[in-house]
Amino acid sequence: MPYGDEKHQLIFNELVNILGERYVEDDKAIMEAYYRDALTLSEAAHGRHEFIVLPETVEDVQQIFKLANRLQFPVSISGSGMMQALCNAVPGYDYWTFIDPKRMNTLKIDPKNMYAEVGAYVSLGQLQAEALKYGLFHGVPGASTSAITVGHSMFQQICWTCWRTGTARNILAAEWVLPSGEVVRTGSLACGGDDPCWGEGPGPDPRGIFRGHLGNLGTFGVMTKLWIKLWPIPGKFTQWPSDGVPQPQKKSKLPEEYFRTFPINFPSQKAAVEAMIAMGKAEIGGYLLKFGPWDYVCWYAKSMDEFWSEWFSDYWMDVKLNWHSVVIGLWGFAGPKQTDYEEKVMYEIIKEFGGHVMPEPYLTKIRNCFQPNIIRDAHRHRFTRLGRPVLTGSTVDSMMDTLRSAKEDIEIKDSVTPPLGVMGPQLKFWPYDFGHAAWTEIDALAEKCPEFEELALHSITPAQVKDAFEQGTFYCQLMAALNLVGPKYYNVDQLFGRIKVGLDPNNIANPTRMLNVKKWLEDQEKKELGITDESGPGSMAF
Repeated sequence: MPYGDEKHQLIFNELVNILGERYVEDDKAIMEAYYRDALTLSEAAHGRHEFIVLPETVEDVQQIFKLANRLQFPVSISGSGMMQALCNAVPGYDYWTFIDPKRMNTLKIDPKNMYAEVGAYVSLGQLQAEALKYGLFHGVPGASTSAITVGHSMFQQICWTCWRTGTARNILAAEWVLPSGEVVRTGSLACGGDDPCWGEGPGPDPRGIFRGHLGNLGTFGVMTKLWIKLWPIPGKFTQWPSDGVPQPQKKSKLPEEYFRTFPINFPSQKAAVEAMIAMGKAEIGGYLLKFGPWDYVCWYAKSMDEFWSEWFSDYWMDVKLNWHSVVIGLWGFAGPKQTDYEEKVMYEIIKEFGGHVMPEPYLTKIRNCFQPNIIRDAHRHRFTRLGRPVLTGSTVDSMMDTLRSAKEDIEIKDSVTPPLGVMGPQLKFWPYDFGHAAWTEIDALAEKCPEFEELALHSITPAQVKDAFEQGTFYCQLMAALNLVGPKYYNVDQLFGRIKVGLDPNNIANPTRMLNVKKWLEDQEKKELGITDESGPGSMAF
């Protein structure tokens, strides 16, 4: 990187003029401290930022983007840093400026209309704590409450509770700084005033552009503020129930007249999926998940020794190899009578599809962890004690289609010798909106070892590796660039590319993520000239 050259110093001085000397940094040691990614492709890229900036207001962010356009340097943003692979600096793009939004921490709750106004650095833990004071909650992902609310909402917005609360439909309005530096306020906020009463209008509803299912990873600019829908907690309690001293003695238990968790085993994947479809038709449950056994053990194990002892016990070996697990939480939104009714319906469905509720002591162990964590999830970091799990492949479709889409992913996982963690033939997915769609994941568990790295490479196709290193597109195992996958999926790269070039003609907003614009524009020019490139993304086979 051109540290210390004339342009570097010019950019540094201009950023200081905008934010003040305290909130701009270019020390190499600080740049290294901000780099926290261990995912294979982005780590191999060895990209590092040149500037870290800490804006406080939407006007600050506007000025940063206007400066980036004038002096031609890239800008990206992250909240908690858990998805750093999707916003780290990319080699070949000098003067990369990284926005740390920790000063943008506005949080306001409107209990009457059940929504929250959140700045770009408000964590889900902060949001949940404030919302709870009014008997409200917002969904939490598997990444735990340390995830940033805006980042979570703009990425998957898949929560433990998305069976009931849905996904990608809880954004009421947004304050959006375009790559040009212009500000767009969406939904009813576009008409003036401060009432985000209607995300769909009157006014523009560009959520399909900036959000879709997976967001745009900051390639369309920065969301400095969102207005998020909240939901009532069954029982309307406003203080979180807990007793004991901090971990490991501290315990939390939600009232069972309103909250009941049931881990259920079914004899086949098909039976499990069909039972979940039946539960969706009956509209029971506050959450419903198709889980892998290792998730359960990770949730309730208090140490590494306990995890490995439980994991290889006779009971869990039987579950891993012979059963297919579902977990449902019955929530009495209308009161205890609703919980009682849903439990009766649940047992009828379990009986119809040949399942059974897990026996004691596993029922109580799982129930004690799941019921509080579904709302205030803090368990996720215990997963890292085991090394790191890898997700191989993912699809978004109906619950029934998961039976088809998971076969190839399971074959990839099982191709590694020795098998990692003895996972068994488990299919895992997150259904939402009462099962109208599902997000599929295939987990493989391993300690940090050569076999794990082999699996990580197996989960990336050779075409993706070629795309990353030869075409200069860097992402991570979670997402391939649209140059590669677009021609396979209705040419979505054409739609995305035109929007990207229209919003960001100088390609300064997190370049190469989602789409390698330079390569895409070259391909468009070749098409216009009638030049075919057999080595291009469209010709690559999976």
